[in-house]
Amino acid sequence: RDGERAAGRALRPFHGGPVIYKDNIDALELPTTGGSLALVDHRPRLDAHVAASMRRGGAILLGKANLDEFPFGDFGISSVAGTVGNAYDASLSTAGSSGGSATAVSTSLAALGFGTDTCNSLSNPSAFAGLTTIRATRGLMSRAGVMPLNTYNDTVGPMARSVRDVALTLDLVTGPDPEDPVTAGAAAHIDGSFARNLDTASLRGRRIGILRQRFIGITGEHEIADAMERVISEWRAQGATLVDVSIPDYEEVYAAVRGSAPGSLRTAWNAYLSRGARVGEKTLTIEDLLASGKLAPVSIRRFRAALAPAPSGEVLDAAVRAFTASRDGFRQVFLDIMTAQRLDAILYPANQARPHTHEGGLVRYGSEPGTCEESAATGLPQVTVPAGMIGGRYPFGISLLGAMWADRTLLEMAAAYERATHHRRQPVL
Repeated sequence: RDGERAAGRALRPFHGGPVIYKDNIDALELPTTGGSLALVDHRPRLDAHVAASMRRGGAILLGKANLDEFPFGDFGISSVAGTVGNAYDASLSTAGSSGGSATAVSTSLAALGFGTDTCNSLSNPSAFAGLTTIRATRGLMSRAGVMPLNTYNDTVGPMARSVRDVALTLDLVTGPDPEDPVTAGAAAHIDGSFARNLDTASLRGRRIGILRQRFIGITGEHEIADAMERVISEWRAQGATLVDVSIPDYEEVYAAVRGSAPGSLRTAWNAYLSRGARVGEKTLTIEDLLASGKLAPVSIRRFRAALAPAPSGEVLDAAVRAFTASRDGFRQVFLDIMTAQRLDAILYPANQARPHTHEGGLVRYGSEPGTCEESAATGLPQVTVPAGMIGGRYPFGISLLGAMWADRTLLEMAAAYERATHHRRQPVL
């Protein structure tokens, strides 16, 4: 890249920019281990779509980031590389399987990081690391070359120290990809650079719904909820109109759409392991991984469940249709609120409690202390941006949920809030 610059060649958008990928994203320079000793020497045959796109944009792969194995976990612990430390206090959790990418970017080890998200693994680690991220509209960005977890929910996304860096990344990695049929209609929703209006974006006149039901999590703590009152006043001070919204019996409504499409994990893993293979080439299988004796207990449980007998034929088709319809119905709950209240976005905290130790987190939280299903189980876009510090030491973030394909609008609002508040603080190493 330095040679290209010295030769006067046209510079590409991320020319020479060091990027780190979560270690469940394929990039040709390094193994993709998924954090598991069973795949410590697993060399991908092809770049993931996002890695290939960033390479074309001039980026440099700096390395792979640690994660929960495959990533079947919440707190950043793998058998390959140990435990991920929080950027602001290494003894604490990053609260999400993309914590390695978040810590690398927050501490300026890389200019940009990519994580993946099935539920919470972009927004929560980014919030705990003082970063911005986007969980783009389902179908805007290809998942090809990424280890699967839940094929409806799964996404990949950039994590950065500014809204602009996230937006510029989307310019490279979004769009249709034949390997991921969900992206077939993406081109119709891309109109120029996602960074085009960030400098002039304003919150004046925006209508924002406040989802107070998501202010307090499983721990019952009010620290984040109290901080959200300050956030609300900041939005009002910038000219936004904020209105309270609610969803009756929210937990029951969400419980009805939990889970994954029947048989999807087995099919997706077999496709991932054979991606790019030549005709007749021996490829790994789930059975091979189980037979290795090197999987963590949670991975053994998940893969055994994936191999369990599943319906087929018309029965399978009907089950998949029912699953998809339930997700469409859950999405419509949020769209109906946005329409009825004429909202530009719905606002809630990204993390609902301060970070805990890795050992104590699972006991205290039960799972990640954050919000995720609003985007993960609906396919609606969500942008997370820093919103201040808790106890003067720990970052927390807010998330904005928008209508389908409203990614640009969410980035503009996040940029306006970022510019008005300058909440991000660099960690002291």
